[in-house]
Amino acid sequence: MERRDPALDSHDRGTWHLDCSKAAGACNNACFSVICLQQDTKKMYYDSGDNNGANRKNSGCDVGGSVCNVMPFSQKLNDPQGLTKPSCDEWPMAELKNDNNKAPNVLRCIDQAENSSGGTQLKNFINGVGHQPDRKGQGHFVDGDYWEVDFQNADPTGSPYCLAQPGQCTNDGFQFYFSGVSKNLVGIVSPEYDYDRNNHYALSAPGEKSDIDIVQCKVHLTRSIHGSSGGRAGSSIYIQYKAEVFDYKGNSKGKRSAKMPSKDNPLSVDGVNPEVKIWAGKKFMSLDDVPNYQADNVNWTNDKEGYGGLYCRVGEVDGNDGTRDEDCWFPCFIT
Repeated sequence: MERRDPALDSHDRGTWHLDCSKAAGACNNACFSVICLQQDTKKMYYDSGDNNGANRKNSGCDVGGSVCNVMPFSQKLNDPQGLTKPSCDEWPMAELKNDNNKAPNVLRCIDQAENSSGGTQLKNFINGVGHQPDRKGQGHFVDGDYWEVDFQNADPTGSPYCLAQPGQCTNDGFQFYFSGVSKNLVGIVSPEYDYDRNNHYALSAPGEKSDIDIVQCKVHLTRSIHGSSGGRAGSSIYIQYKAEVFDYKGNSKGKRSAKMPSKDNPLSVDGVNPEVKIWAGKKFMSLDDVPNYQADNVNWTNDKEGYGGLYCRVGEVDGNDGTRDEDCWFPCFIT
């Protein structure tokens, strides 16, 4: 049996200094929990068991892959950030016990390299590798050992939550958490998200009134040429837009139409949260045009491919009727 340092007071292993200049996203996610939500997660408890994989699944990060890589979550939580190599970060980290924490893990899609750096820095502290000025005791950690984390070298661009006033910051739209397993207990996320079978995730903080699950909605768009028998429009005719939105259960919730909508005067379709805005692209007089869509902070065109895949499925031009149909999927909320 390994001998413990007799000078070690109980299981206190001191303070871990997390260098945010190398793990900006991991720090930002942690600080949202510690500073913004003021959860009691600054004190960390060692988990000596081989539970990292289970902890990742229990946090909601691991769904047989990263939740940040599958729609609709990739659309809402990753693509707007422009991350090219996203990774789901959980706080408290997977190496730690979370049974002392009453709240679920706080999650964020961050850069993979920053996520790896945060995990490496933690392992180095646990193993006593490198310069650890405030690490108490010698040897390996055991169950019951704990320490506090200190966030160093945080900057307002990469880790703004670490510089915020306690309880005085709000969700920037990218903080989320695992709100529950579906009633059928599959515990994964399918390529076409199924709320009745897949994991549930919520935007914002646990317990807030805005604590609502992210789900997947669909918009169906039909564009038709009026005054022309061909597949392209002339200067004297126009293209009519007809859009219909469907909720996460596939129920039709709203229909609207407009004549060649523009960015300044888009076709707005409500009935789901958020509403969808649609407007023509640069080739607005042609069915070969690439329409624009917007739903809250999610913007796309019908040819966009995000980290989770294609946003839309576009049909061929029907030359007989002068029409073109397309379906697009986007993140929405249960209302």
